[in-house]
Formats: sequence, C-alpha cells, structure tokens
Amino acid sequence: SKIVSGFGGTLCLILSFLYILASVVLLAMTVSWHPAIVPSSTRIAACLSGFIVLSWLLGLVPLRLGLRKVRTLEV
Repeated sequence: SKIVSGFGGTLCLILSFLYILASVVLLAMTVSWHPAIVPSSTRIAACLSGFIVLSWLLGLVPLRLGLRKVRTLEV
C-alpha cells in the first residue's frame, strides 16, 4: 500500500491499468461475439499486430531508459 501512496506509484498504477485495458480491447476485437459476425483476417491481423507492437514498445522503452541510467551511474 505504501508504493501506491506516492505520485510515482499512483502514476504507475494508472498507466498499468490503461495498458491492460488497451490489451483487452485489442484482443477482444479478434473474437467473434456473434455467430453471424465473423471478424476478417485483416482485422484480426491488425489487432494482434497492434497488441504486439504496444507490448513491445512498452517493454522496450523502460528497458532502454534503465540501461542508459545504469551506464551513467558512477560506481
């Protein structure tokens, strides 16, 4: 509970929630909710590609920032 009490923890919580929400929406768009409505292969590919790119970017950006910080760290 102490992690979320600060500004950084609250920001991380909100951004994590938005990532989960975006991921669920993208992945839900690939599923047929009604038997008469079948999603096209283009739509499925676009949604899955969007999910992969979103996840890749949101993993790569903090990793690069952290590595840059470690390189400039004095021992």
